[in-house]
Amino acid sequence: MIISQDQIRQLAKTQPQEAVKLISGCANDVSTITDIVEILSEEVSDETIMLPLFKRLLKHVHVLVRESTVLGISNFYIDKRPPIDILNKLESISKSDPSSDLREFSSDILKNFK
Repeated sequence: MIISQDQIRQLAKTQPQEAVKLISGCANDVSTITDIVEILSEEVSDETIMLPLFKRLLKHVHVLVRESTVLGISNFYIDKRPPIDILNKLESISKSDPSSDLREFSSDILKNFK
């Protein structure tokens, strides 16, 4: 599936649930998944939409998806503290993710929330 960032942004603004559903349709397209999560975190303010997405994608097998999700969490929760379960998952990633870069990035993001 090929979808532009502009199309994702428009969908995020008008039908954010549909943008979330796109992720299931592009399970192997890491680039599209990362675009979707980053754009949604900028455009959507509804935590009931974003929180389940963040929880799911923090467990994704591909490091770029996990990294984009951490970035999305940072963007989404810029003015407030994330729920404790998200903070706990970021703590876990900062200590045990296979990617040293993601461990460091998660650690830096956690410092911003303290």
